[in-house]
Amino acid sequence: MLGRPNLSHLMDEFARDVRGMVADGGGIHAGALAVCGPVWEDGRMNDPNNLWPGEFERAEVLEGVLGIQDGLLRFLNDFEAIGHGIAALQDSAAPPECRVCKEDTLLLHEGEAEGSDYSIACLGAGTGLGACYLTRSGERYVVSSSEAGMCDSFSPCCEREWRLKQWLMRMHGSAYVEVERVVSGPGIVDTYRFLQQEMRDGRAHDLVKGVEWDPSLVDRNLDAEEPDERARVITTSVNQDPLCREAVRLFLKTYGRELGATAQRWLCFGGLYIAGGVLPKIIDMSGSEELVTAYLNQGTKMSEIVSRVPLRLITDTSVGLKGALYLGLDLLPE
Repeated sequence: MLGRPNLSHLMDEFARDVRGMVADGGGIHAGALAVCGPVWEDGRMNDPNNLWPGEFERAEVLEGVLGIQDGLLRFLNDFEAIGHGIAALQDSAAPPECRVCKEDTLLLHEGEAEGSDYSIACLGAGTGLGACYLTRSGERYVVSSSEAGMCDSFSPCCEREWRLKQWLMRMHGSAYVEVERVVSGPGIVDTYRFLQQEMRDGRAHDLVKGVEWDPSLVDRNLDAEEPDERARVITTSVNQDPLCREAVRLFLKTYGRELGATAQRWLCFGGLYIAGGVLPKIIDMSGSEELVTAYLNQGTKMSEIVSRVPLRLITDTSVGLKGALYLGLDLLPE
């Protein structure tokens, strides 16, 4: 996508490719575009903030580029698309192409209150921390987007976590520390770098006490790796590097607490789903116990309420694509 001046140029290339593949008379009749950044005006305007800063995109412009009838293209936030994938999972009439297989969801906590009339929520760590929630309307669920991952809700529970928050404040030059600064792929990398500094300052020797490890790892330079590979290097080294193991543990613990907070915000007794690309890659190696324990530990007043909310992990990485298709089919003219 980068290398093009805006989304319109990218869609123009896409339209030419489609016209070259379909028979005469074929084409694009409706569209649901899952995009990063905020979406406004009932899905008619998008600010692709971290791809093309300042380049606002309007649906009517792309409809002209794609040859789509006015009003039949809609933007939706990329995590909102995941919400539509979850909505399709609840819809027995949804086409199979739109549905996540039951085998691609993993039950982490059974809960007690799952039912067809309750709200549903979803939280997912990837390059950031996405969120959405679903409410029942008639026979189907309505999806609402959220920017909950941008809240300053990283609440330290020990001295090391407090030092991590202070380190993040200094690193990013702001007292406002979004929870996705910890609960995301880049967050894992930053937490690892913080632990390296902790070791240099003599504050992390408890992590290596009685453990055979290579002290040179404290100077490991992750900048030598591609940005998308840095978190993977850490998560696949948990058995060799105690700093990697602690970085993943802090990620899972903070993630679990934020999931518990999400359950309280939306009382999503229909289920709380975890999506995003990070956790499915970690859970086989590190397990889910740390995350689920933190999820359920929500204080004396709210732990019992949270325990009633089922917690599920979606392992299907195409759930957002399926959700966009589910919405796009609804946009097709009769």
